[in-house]
Amino acid sequence: MSEKTLQQQAEKLDRLTKDLLRKFQMRDRNEITCCGVSVSQCYTLDLLDEHGEMSMVQLARKMFLDKSTMTRVVDGLIERELVVRRFDENDRRLIYITLTAAGRKLLGGIRAQQLDSQRQILERIPASERQKLLDGLEIFSHAVQDWLVNCCLPEKKENAPIKIMKQFTNKPQAMKLQKSLLKGKIS
Repeated sequence: MSEKTLQQQAEKLDRLTKDLLRKFQMRDRNEITCCGVSVSQCYTLDLLDEHGEMSMVQLARKMFLDKSTMTRVVDGLIERELVVRRFDENDRRLIYITLTAAGRKLLGGIRAQQLDSQRQILERIPASERQKLLDGLEIFSHAVQDWLVNCCLPEKKENAPIKIMKQFTNKPQAMKLQKSLLKGKIS
């Protein structure tokens, strides 16, 4: 494949992903905010449901938010009794957040709406093409993950990729690479 073709494909991928992200953000705003929570609050509920109790630091990293913004998101969820905050008995600086039954119930309703919209979208794609689409999206997702983990080569920007790698992976080899990069051992 020529460099020109790859460049044209990169440009098309850029346009398509931006377009899709905008459309899904609109869908999320429409379906989630009508349930009385923000999109960030819903994503927080989803993370807590998937991972169980999480520290505020873990939540902030997974949500790509700073701790003060994450605190505001969680405070709104606490007010609605969708999550509870627990301080560590030995170190009050450590704060853990847990989903409540009410939070789980609300999240279940939101997920049902989202799955229904996904089903409606899939219905617009010929049945013979759906699995190809899903397989392609899975390959794309893996490629993005691989890029995030491996974009920390020394000739690349150092600070942003290291932050990204910390947030996206706990793989031992990536952690070793991260430590080596931070210590300047890789040239």
